Amino acid sequence: ASFGSSGSTEQVEKILADRGISHASIPPEIFDSPEARPGKQGRWEYEVVAPGKVVPVNRPAKSDWRQLS
Repeated sequence: ASFGSSGSTEQVEKILADRGISHASIPPEIFDSPEARPGKQGRWEYEVVAPGKVVPVNRPAKSDWRQLS
């Protein structure tokens, strides 16, 4: 609901859990953190070179996973 919807994620979360699918809810506040907006250097850019083939053109300097909050 915090992203503008009138609904809740509880039903979807239950379905995912019942099927053994790992999931996480991301609150909108997380996008306000500086780590969530790394800038141009932190974004991946891709190029389509053939049907079904995509290659990275620009890779972030530090592309390992990191926790945002």
